[in-house]
Amino acid sequence: MLTDTEDKKPTQLLRIWLNAVEELVAVPELFADDIVLHVPFVAPGMPPRTEGRDEVTKVMAMLGQMFERFRYTDLEVYQTDDPELAVGRAGSEATLVGGANYRGNYVFFLRARGGKIVEYFEYMDVLAGQRAVEGSTANS
Repeated sequence: MLTDTEDKKPTQLLRIWLNAVEELVAVPELFADDIVLHVPFVAPGMPPRTEGRDEVTKVMAMLGQMFERFRYTDLEVYQTDDPELAVGRAGSEATLVGGANYRGNYVFFLRARGGKIVEYFEYMDVLAGQRAVEGSTANS
């Protein structure tokens, strides 16, 4: 997918990361060896903290098992005073594998060094996800 990310700014890496999420694919070439993924308010079955390129790649690969379709809406990405840190926010529209529709809200923090993602935080509306999963289960 990508061959050289060394000159990418954190805002560019965040956009590339979020595009990969929309495509339901992992992008290990973006990840530092010691990347840490934090999703403190996580969906059931997902870890709230994941460390290392291989483990984060596995977690990202799980997206295709959860969603048929996923799109961010109203995406805003900002560079901060810290040259390693980008911040973003977005809504989402998605369809779960079970057919339920899902809409959520997100806030993202991405830290990059040397063109690689070293740390990523994602805060999401867990209740919206839970309602979608429960609706999907009820429709099965």
